[in-house]
Amino acid sequence: AKRHMAQSREKLRNFIQSTSCRRRLIVEAFEETPQFEQCGTCDNCTSSQNVRMADFSAAGRVLCHLVMSGGMFGCSKSRMMSGLNKVPKEMLDAVAEPQFRTRTGLEELLDAAVSSGLLTRRTAEREVNGYKRSYDEYLLTETGQELLSGQGKFVAPVPAGVRLLAEIKKERLDKLKADLQRRGIQLDTIPAAELSEGRGPVLAAELHWVQTLERLEGSGRGEAAHKHRALLDRILGWRQRTAEELFVSPEDILPRHLAKALAYTQAGTVEAVRALGVRSSRMQELADLVKAESEALGLRPGLPAAKRSLSEAGEEGAHMVLVDGPSVATVVPVQYTEGKRKRAWEESHERFGKGATIEQIAVSQPSGKPIKPNTVAGHLLTAYEHGFSVNLSALAAQVGGMPNQSDWEQLVTGAEAIGLDLERPQRKELLKEVLDPMLVEKLEKTTEEHELVNMWYQKIAWFLTLRRTGYQPSFAEVRNSTRPRLG
Repeated sequence: AKRHMAQSREKLRNFIQSTSCRRRLIVEAFEETPQFEQCGTCDNCTSSQNVRMADFSAAGRVLCHLVMSGGMFGCSKSRMMSGLNKVPKEMLDAVAEPQFRTRTGLEELLDAAVSSGLLTRRTAEREVNGYKRSYDEYLLTETGQELLSGQGKFVAPVPAGVRLLAEIKKERLDKLKADLQRRGIQLDTIPAAELSEGRGPVLAAELHWVQTLERLEGSGRGEAAHKHRALLDRILGWRQRTAEELFVSPEDILPRHLAKALAYTQAGTVEAVRALGVRSSRMQELADLVKAESEALGLRPGLPAAKRSLSEAGEEGAHMVLVDGPSVATVVPVQYTEGKRKRAWEESHERFGKGATIEQIAVSQPSGKPIKPNTVAGHLLTAYEHGFSVNLSALAAQVGGMPNQSDWEQLVTGAEAIGLDLERPQRKELLKEVLDPMLVEKLEKTTEEHELVNMWYQKIAWFLTLRRTGYQPSFAEVRNSTRPRLG
């Protein structure tokens, strides 16, 4: 009697959760064959016009595999889903919809899998601490075995949760397209796949360029934004001339989004141009153009205004001596903990250790969004503080920013004045001890003032890292040199 009640309860639940015609299900329950597919009057039939059907065969095979792996005598939902990480990779990769590679997505298909006859569901009981607990068990049917072997299809209504996510995604993409057009980005320059997904290297690069210009103009640095645009125009002008000489499309010479990455980073080396994916006999010509035009516009770090500031101040001679080659910090101030995926600074450190230059790393980020060379330098200093081996001399030679003896003494004095706590960032407070506090707080700085502030922030970054790691600096006279002396 108890078994009969459980079966009746299961049939009733299947009837409630089914999306099939109610009248047809009732006829079949009395072991009769209905003469119709849909009655047209029950709730499921009247709402079927709003239900979208889809082929979930690949996800259905994953479900059948999970049930089969859970045991031939049935398995609970929790036991079934616990085996998701053991599903063959090729089987999961065959599922086109990412949400159906997850536990939540697969659970949404369970009811449909039961209604379609891939699985059967029954109520089981077990005793826990003297109490009987009931739970669902799933078994694989012959139809499910056929699907698992590659035969048949699993067509089912798209779950409500998935429909909601699709609507949210469409709304988000419509908003993104409107935002791109508002910002002057032509949609036909973005690959269709990236537009539909709302992400990708080309989309990231285009958005990053526009956002950079907006940020510069919004902070009162319209002149810097103008210089970035001017550099891009000169790069695109070179691209057009080269394309006409070689009788090819300008996009074949240098895609526009990569031209924007060059204009943002001002990376003027052949290695950086090659890292972008440019393959041309004129890479050296492009690299030389970017370097020369960046310097002429005053965009490259320390050029030319900062150099003038330094020479006018007479700061030359006593430069820091660094060990030539990779070295590890004497004191490791930050305990390294491995994350689920590599952090940005770990990626930069790994590439730098394999021989990539700072500019190569800056222009060719996995996301497609370039970063500044100084940001890469910051990543490597972070790696050094975490106990990783870093070639500090090579780093300083590529990006500069090293404090000389005069700088170091000013920073030491400033650190004592503010009672520098190496456990928390006090960069701005320290900068105010070196430069005029009113200049530091000034909202609308000139290009030269911004350059001076940024130059000192680079020196402070080096100073703080070396102090935290117990590095004892030494200095030697090197006339007319902006690079550290190598040990």
